[in-house]
Amino acid sequence: MTFAGSKNDLSPAASTWLSSGLPKLKLHPGIFLDGDDSGETSIPLVDAPESMSSGETISVSERGKVVTEEIGTNYFAADVEVGYKSILLLKASYHPNWRATVNGAQAEALMFMPGFVGVELQPGKYHVRMEYRSRQLRNILIVLGGLTLVLLALCEFRRERISNWLTR
Repeated sequence: MTFAGSKNDLSPAASTWLSSGLPKLKLHPGIFLDGDDSGETSIPLVDAPESMSSGETISVSERGKVVTEEIGTNYFAADVEVGYKSILLLKASYHPNWRATVNGAQAEALMFMPGFVGVELQPGKYHVRMEYRSRQLRNILIVLGGLTLVLLALCEFRRERISNWLTR
């Protein structure tokens, strides 16, 4: 089940999902904002309440299991066995900088209710790795911030000399 719509329609749809029985069944619908449904057949977010009330259920044991998992700085890796078309959901906030690989091949990291990141899987055995890669701008800003702190400390330490130099 996937929904598409605008950001304004997300909050009512998420509220409906949270108050339904779907979270207990571990059913997390996909979300495509601003009409970018990547070719999926999606239901409009405004129609979410009616659609969620008719959701199909599948027992948890049929869906599959996590065989091994590894959690590191900015990544999650797992070996999974999937028995039914499923979603491997990482309970981390979705952001476009999430990258996913399935058996070493690039896969699309998708947003699922209520704003988590995940990847769709067909039946089979997989090694899945999800990694958050910050943009290069962040690293540049961290270096500039560090240099600014060093410069401020140096100016504070040499305040009297700088003051005399400026008043000449």
